Amino acid sequence: MDTLIKFSKIIKLIIFFYFFSFLTLFSIGAISHEIRPSIADYKIEENILYFDIDSNRRSNILKKQTPKNAIYPLEIKLDNIHFFESYKNRFRVVTHSGINESDVERLIQSLKKIVE
Repeated sequence: MDTLIKFSKIIKLIIFFYFFSFLTLFSIGAISHEIRPSIADYKIEENILYFDIDSNRRSNILKKQTPKNAIYPLEIKLDNIHFFESYKNRFRVVTHSGINESDVERLIQSLKKIVE
């Protein structure tokens, strides 16, 4: 009987060891690592872009179109590009079908004008 109890404890210990090893081997923490994604890693299917601009980085061009005590959303027009300040320091650009790389480049160049 005493031998059966020792054998039972050994079996439980072995089961615990295998279970613990399995959890350690296949846990998210054990196999995960930091990945720094690049924009090239994604195929973007959305047509809405949100971005933030700190209050102290606003250019004079942007300050003229966005009064301090504004009611949001504010429509902003820059180089025939229309977009919104959704709420304080948060901006929203919506693209439409038919845009190409040169349109995106033009948008980037225009948005550079609103940041100091």
